[in-house]
Amino acid sequence: MRGVLHAVLFFPLRTDASDVRGFGTAAIVIANVAVVLLFGFVDPFFDLFKSTSAIEQLIHDYGVFKPWQWVTSAFTHGDIAHLASNMIFLITFGLIIERHLGWFRFLCLYFVLTVCSGATETLLFRSGGSYGASGAVFGLIAMAWIWEPQREVTVFIWVWRYVGTHQVTVRGLAMWWIGWQVFYGLLQGFSLSTPVLHLVGAGVGLAFGLLILRCRWIDTEGEDRFSLRDAEREREKSRAPYVPPPPPQRSAYQHAYSWIGYLMAVTAASLIAVGLLLVNIVDWASRETRDGAVGRTVIGFVMIGCGAWLFRKWQLR
Repeated sequence: MRGVLHAVLFFPLRTDASDVRGFGTAAIVIANVAVVLLFGFVDPFFDLFKSTSAIEQLIHDYGVFKPWQWVTSAFTHGDIAHLASNMIFLITFGLIIERHLGWFRFLCLYFVLTVCSGATETLLFRSGGSYGASGAVFGLIAMAWIWEPQREVTVFIWVWRYVGTHQVTVRGLAMWWIGWQVFYGLLQGFSLSTPVLHLVGAGVGLAFGLLILRCRWIDTEGEDRFSLRDAEREREKSRAPYVPPPPPQRSAYQHAYSWIGYLMAVTAASLIAVGLLLVNIVDWASRETRDGAVGRTVIGFVMIGCGAWLFRKWQLR
């Protein structure tokens, strides 16, 4: 989220899920502020909360394998604007997600998001580093997108001389922010950058959101994206007038094909009947040569086999 408040254009203020007792969300915010008070900012301006030597151990360093940094880096921020912007989005979307999970499961989910985002970054990049809660926050944004796309969010807008608030849906807000990350990522060739790290967090959150939803570990009361889509399809079906199907019309090819089927059945029955007749009329005790009896018997069984094969083909048409 770094740079959101620098532009001062667009950020959420509150959501109609504000009636939720967001103990889990509040705990994460307090933890982020506590890390700043203890270790300072990574890149402070105006010498506000200068960084300590220990803060380098908290930043996610891609060059070394330190799994604990996957979590600690999510609580480390560059400056006051970086911290404030992440916490604003965390409060808005954290309340939406915590509403379905409760405070304990929400804290566990946030921990899993930070771990998985950090592990993914370690696999993708071999040098550099990252810090900030934006990866996990974008994961929450992606989850809210599919869990409650129609929930309304009040956003603050400052565009040139216009300053005010506006009501938008979670879907619109999520598409706006994730879409901007894709745009900036394209401009930078999807190299190591802030937009790419945001997209990594969004991808992890989307995967976990779909998993939780498909496993029915939560009840969205029909407000998730898939339930809304199915309900809309049912409404479209109920509004559509009934149109009786047209009478079947058979083409010349279909007529010919049906006659071929009749011929196949008749031919198969004829082959089987003639084959049985040849086998039964052979008299091995007569004076006829043994070769003649054997020949008729073999021909009879061949005809029976051909008839059975043709009958099977007729059944499979």
